[in-house]
Amino acid sequence: MNRMLAALSVAALVSACTIQPQAPNAPMQQYSCIRDPDTRQLQCQPLLTGKEWIVEDLDGQGVIDNSRASLNFATDGRVSGSSSCNRFFANYVLNDHVLEIKQAATTMMACPEALMRQEQRFLNALEQVDRLEIDASGALILSGNGHRILAR
Repeated sequence: MNRMLAALSVAALVSACTIQPQAPNAPMQQYSCIRDPDTRQLQCQPLLTGKEWIVEDLDGQGVIDNSRASLNFATDGRVSGSSSCNRFFANYVLNDHVLEIKQAATTMMACPEALMRQEQRFLNALEQVDRLEIDASGALILSGNGHRILAR
């Protein structure tokens, strides 16, 4: 009986939920939720937004050391970050695990050839993304049309 109560208590304390968008086409957000044992209030943290995702792997090829490709998803449906050399920004639509990233706009700085090639690979992969997953280790995996971006 005590084990059953303990299991139910843990299940009540930790949960994952999806918050419905307020407006049509607004991003749906995945949250990790924990119920405060004292106040019984549900406290939720966004899994996608609220952090900078640093790209560690691009189509199975890794990234150039210290190149700092990154993604920042905002709750208003915008994504921005560094594409290796330049800054980028785009709109996105998220519905459950289906993610659509609109064509990105970038700044126009010139960098060494290797960074420019990596940047082009990153932007091409980003345009093809149609699915997202946050795996058990907390890594963000964006994939679509044979491309894969892994970020932490």
